[in-house]
Amino acid sequence: MGTFFKYIISGSIASIVHLFVLIFLVELFSVNKVIASAIGFCGATFVNYNLQYHWAFSMKGSPHGFFFRRYFMVTLIMLGVNMFIFWWFITYWMIYYFWAQFWAMGIVVLLNFTANRYYTFRKK
Repeated sequence: MGTFFKYIISGSIASIVHLFVLIFLVELFSVNKVIASAIGFCGATFVNYNLQYHWAFSMKGSPHGFFFRRYFMVTLIMLGVNMFIFWWFITYWMIYYFWAQFWAMGIVVLLNFTANRYYTFRKK
């Protein structure tokens, strides 16, 4: 199974976590949609890192500290990109929040894969 295919599977699992947290917080607790999206993103990040480190990019035996620092930097940037796109979609295009997040994820996944493939999980 290729790296990109594994990345898509691990990212899909993380995306389900992200969307679940977003919907849960918005619908049950009336949390601001952008804040709920950021919280969902953070929850998905934990799942995503572990799947990417152990499976998608097969970094077994490599030091977590080195890769996690890189992953954290990339993730902070992607969090900002995700929040901006999500906010833009719901504010200016008036897209329903679920679909706004869905499309924001679609854009972020391409940027995130590129950054993680060629920076975060690049072997020393």
